[in-house]
Amino acid sequence: MPAHRLEVLYLIKDRIEKKLPVVCVSTQLIEAGVDIDFGTVIRYLAGLDSITQAAGRCNRNGRRKTGKVYIINPCNKSLDKLKDIKTGADNAERVLREYKKAPKTFDNDRIGLKAMKQFYTYYFYDRHQEMCYPVNSKSTIERDDNLFNLLSMNSVSCKQYEDLNHINYPLPLRHSFQSAAKAFHAIDSPTRGVIVPYGKAGERIVNDLCDAVMLEKQYKL
Repeated sequence: MPAHRLEVLYLIKDRIEKKLPVVCVSTQLIEAGVDIDFGTVIRYLAGLDSITQAAGRCNRNGRRKTGKVYIINPCNKSLDKLKDIKTGADNAERVLREYKKAPKTFDNDRIGLKAMKQFYTYYFYDRHQEMCYPVNSKSTIERDDNLFNLLSMNSVSCKQYEDLNHINYPLPLRHSFQSAAKAFHAIDSPTRGVIVPYGKAGERIVNDLCDAVMLEKQYKL
């Protein structure tokens, strides 16, 4: 919840400024868009991009001579149901093994440009079949196709038109923009945002929001 998150981050920053002990246990949320500076970061093995983001929260402001980043890779991990994370973790581990054998190949930098390039080369090769964004008959377009085809030659749709009408497809533009828009989801898992009362003013804000008709007032609340 944004309001709670901001309150916790404010508390953490306040303790850091006062040089008080801080232990923060967080999800990936802290890896992007959060300006916070820890002396040590411990992260579960993931993609090299996620590891780099986490490392960016270590000695971020250069207050110490060095910062320490530890990557934990449990032997009994099970990521089979988390395909994105598993693919990223496997390829990060592969690059780190290569680095251990020949660090000079990567300019002695585990998260430098050469290491990241190698990681993404492996990562996208493993997922090359997904790069065209396949959709199936259970999607909104009710057939097997992919977004790349829908937004380029659109061969499946044109073939269906030709089979139905017994003539060549007559239009120069073949793209199915609307179908592609309906089939595309930036986040695959469907979710719904909810508003909950938080703090002393939370219940009042929720009540006011229920009564608000104008979009401007809704946005402000």
